[in-house]
Amino acid sequence: MRSAFFWRSSRPVPCRITLADATVLGALMLNIIAMVLFVTAGSGAALIAARAVQGFATGVATAALGAAILDVDQRRGAVLNSITVFAGLTVGTLGAATLVTFAPDPAQLVYVVLLTLSGIEALLIWHMPETVQTKPGALTSLRPHVSIPIQARQTLVQLTPVTFASWALGGFYFSLMPALVRVATGATLPIVGGLVVAALTFSSVIAILSLLSIPADRVLLGGIPALALGVAITLGGVHAQFRRRHAARHNGFRFGIRRRVLWHAPSRPAARQG
Repeated sequence: MRSAFFWRSSRPVPCRITLADATVLGALMLNIIAMVLFVTAGSGAALIAARAVQGFATGVATAALGAAILDVDQRRGAVLNSITVFAGLTVGTLGAATLVTFAPDPAQLVYVVLLTLSGIEALLIWHMPETVQTKPGALTSLRPHVSIPIQARQTLVQLTPVTFASWALGGFYFSLMPALVRVATGATLPIVGGLVVAALTFSSVIAILSLLSIPADRVLLGGIPALALGVAITLGGVHAQFRRRHAARHNGFRFGIRRRVLWHAPSRPAARQG
């Protein structure tokens, strides 16, 4: 988050970056409110409301910072936007899992840490020196306008299903994988689920960096089958683990019955003879 504004302050850029500062500052304020809601939540409805506020703040900040990075460095902006998202998810997942597993008060400390970091970032943005002059029409430029260039529409239609599938897999990992690992393997430490999720996001960073020199169409041709293969391996591994655990329980049950029968078997003839 800070890198985009550091680059922005070192070179002249269009005035809309100033609007990005205000947008990110507002998103950080919303995120602080969300953290307060998390800390004070006393019901499921309150947790859902806090998550909704946090999600809105994250979406606003991500869009504004992505635009700022592209304005500062159009050549490397797309790569930086991709890397910072997954790197942040990796660090955040491992950090949160570590705090929940080893730190005191796991239900509150994570949100207190995030609230503190959001406050520090908001102060940095507020006191950051501005290098451009505002121009008339800044508020008018905030009016939403969405359009897709004609030459990009066919590509967008072709890539949309892949985008949905990849983020659906990410949503599956973020929401269900820690609980699924706990049920399938019996590992109850939250750090285990955090490591599983971090493996997904960190491998994304490695893939982006290692495939920079390969044309995008070739990356897609290899990435789409790899996505399907990853889903198949995940589901197959979970299914196999469930079968092994079920077989172990079944064998243990049979062993217990057999042991009980053998334990009492010698006493039956003696009982009949008496």
